[in-house]
Amino acid sequence: MFNKEGVFLVIVNIVLSIFSLNIKENKELNEIGLNEAIRASYAYYLSCATK
Repeated sequence: MFNKEGVFLVIVNIVLSIFSLNIKENKELNEIGLNEAIRASYAYYLSCATK
């Protein structure tokens, strides 16, 4: 039903992006964390849209 490899890669991508989010002392995300979160969410969107 689902592409298991694709779902696994998306989940790993989201988990890694969550761990790579660096929160500064003033509780703001830096550019790298924001870019990783956007990239992971876009990859998830593409995997859902191409089914």
